[in-house]
Amino acid sequence: MIRNIILLLGTRFGVWISLGILTGLTSLVGLGMITKAYAQEERVISAFMEANEAYNNQDYAKAVELYQGVITQGTQSGHLYYNLGNAHYRLGNLGLAIGYYLQALVHLPRNEDVLANLNYLRQQTKDQKESTERSWRNIANDWTQGFTLKEWLWSLVILHGLFWGALLLRLFFPREAVTWLVALSGAFTVFLVIATILRWWAPHPVGVILPQTAAIRSAPHAQTTVLFELHEGTEVTIATEEQEWIEIQFDSEKKGWVERQLLFIVLPHDLTSEPPNVLL
Repeated sequence: MIRNIILLLGTRFGVWISLGILTGLTSLVGLGMITKAYAQEERVISAFMEANEAYNNQDYAKAVELYQGVITQGTQSGHLYYNLGNAHYRLGNLGLAIGYYLQALVHLPRNEDVLANLNYLRQQTKDQKESTERSWRNIANDWTQGFTLKEWLWSLVILHGLFWGALLLRLFFPREAVTWLVALSGAFTVFLVIATILRWWAPHPVGVILPQTAAIRSAPHAQTTVLFELHEGTEVTIATEEQEWIEIQFDSEKKGWVERQLLFIVLPHDLTSEPPNVLL
């Protein structure tokens, strides 16, 4: 019997076993990342509550300082970034408010309050992009952004378990329904692997202009030609980095270099212990 099982694994289910090993390795990596992320997200409750109290007392500068202290101690939270965005908006910091709302959206991609506040502030920016035809890559990227990386990874782990369970069941109960279950769970597992990869490797990180006016230059040097200017709160795509300069793209026609300290760099996913790159 053991010999027959070995032969069966090597023939009829060889392809499924290979797929299972591939997705299994991906799931193990994902599970390790999730565990590490949760360990890094211990709440500094007393400091967070103190910051909320300062905000409720309209001491927004103190609230920002306390929220930043919580982030410095290793806590990453969509609600924390949302509160920071609110505090900066009250202080009149349009660029920082938009930046922190975008960072909150990475952790809370379907949160209506974050989306509403972000869209409201976007209407107050000076630089508006002309609507262009969207590519399939843009559509796919927007779709994967609708879920956090943790959600994609947990879905992958669960579906991978279902795949292996169905595969083992198929060994002892070779029925058509079980075969379909194996095929469908395997196909969806591959789909989740692709979606998770797309979510992890976002096409390009996003930056937000912080000063009221930022000069965009032709090369990464202060003495080069100013190609155009962008204003506070404008969202740009980050192309490349060179020391203290970042090449950004505003639209298909406007591209140039800006000093790193003039940008709020939004981290593209929610599995990180690093705070957003903001130099104040």
